[in-house]
Amino acid sequence: SRSDARRAIEQGGGYVNNRRIDSLGYVLTASDLASETVIVLRRGKKKYALIQFANA
Repeated sequence: SRSDARRAIEQGGGYVNNRRIDSLGYVLTASDLASETVIVLRRGKKKYALIQFANA
C-alpha cells in the first residue's frame, strides 16, 4: 500500500536498482533503468518487483 511504501522509504528500506531511496519525493528517470526497459524495485531484503516498460 502507499503507506507501507512511505514507511519503507522513511526507514531506509526502499531501493531502486539497489540504490537506496532517501526522499519521499524521488522521481524515477531514464537513468534509473537497469536495462533499456526494466527497473528493479526492492523493499527490505526479500521483497522485489521487476517493472518492464513497453517501447512506445
